[in-house]
Amino acid sequence: METDCMVSVEEYRCTFEAAAASRNLSPLFLLPGLKDNDPEFDRVWLPLEDSLPVHRVNYLDWTDLVVPGSHFAEVVAFVKRQIEREVPVGPLRIAGYSIGGRVAYAVALAFQHEGRDDLRVAILDAPAISEPSGPSRGKKLHSLISNVLDFRVREVLASVIAKGLTKVTFRPVLQLLSRFRSVPLIFRFDGYLHPKITMQMELQLARPWWSAITRSNCFLTAPVFLFRSRDYDSVGNDDLGWTDFCSDCKVFRVPGDHQTMLQTDNNAMLLSTLLDLMTAGRPGGD
Repeated sequence: METDCMVSVEEYRCTFEAAAASRNLSPLFLLPGLKDNDPEFDRVWLPLEDSLPVHRVNYLDWTDLVVPGSHFAEVVAFVKRQIEREVPVGPLRIAGYSIGGRVAYAVALAFQHEGRDDLRVAILDAPAISEPSGPSRGKKLHSLISNVLDFRVREVLASVIAKGLTKVTFRPVLQLLSRFRSVPLIFRFDGYLHPKITMQMELQLARPWWSAITRSNCFLTAPVFLFRSRDYDSVGNDDLGWTDFCSDCKVFRVPGDHQTMLQTDNNAMLLSTLLDLMTAGRPGGD
C-alpha cells in the first residue's frame, strides 16, 4: 500500500503537543545506520521532541566486534538492553534507518518472544531480502573525488585503512591494535578511523546474521511501517520483502534517495507521518 502524506511537521506539532503532554508517551527509540554517533542523524529528529520523547541508541564499538567468535546478535542484544533500561514495561516504539531497520525488526521480535506485544516498528529504507547491487564504479569514484575536493582526505584515508584492517587475514593485527583504542592519533585521525573500522566490522558480521534471520521462519505480529526511498525502485516488491516477515506492514514512499531522505528539504513527510504513527495511530484513521 502506498500513502501520500505531505503534511508539515509544524501542523503535527500543534495537533499532538497537548496530547503528548497529557499522556505518558513511550519514547521513540532511534536506531541509526552503519554510521553511529552521527550528530547530523541526531539533528534530523529534533522537530519531534516537543511532542514525543526521542532516544537514540548506540551500537557496539569495533573493539567488541573484533573479539574471536563475535556475532552481530550481540549488537542486537546490546540495543535491546538499552531500550529495556529506559522502558522495562509497557509499550515500545522503535524506528531504524538503513541497517538499523533490520536491527529494529530483530529487537522487536525478541521483545515479542518475551510477551511484550504493544510494539510499533518503523523501518526506514531497509529491504528485507533483495538489495540493489550498490553504487556503480562511477558513483564511487565521484564520491571519492568529492571527499578529496571537500578536503575530507582523512575520511578517505580512514576508509581505505579500515577496509584493509578488517579483512579476515588482518583480523589478528586488528585484535592486537584494539588495546590501543584510547590512544589519540595525530591530526585527530582517531575520530575518523575508529568509526570506519566499526562500520566495516558491523557490515561483515551483519550479512550472515541477517541471512540466518530470514531463514528462521520468524514472524513479527506488531504493526510495521516501512518508509522507502526511490533508491529501492529496482526491488520488485513495494514492501521490499517485509510482508514475508510481518503480518501488518504499511508502506510509505518518501522524497529523496537513501542518502537525502533524511535531509531537511525532504524529511517533512517522513517526520510528520512517523509522529502520527507513533502517537495517535495511522494517518486518516486507517
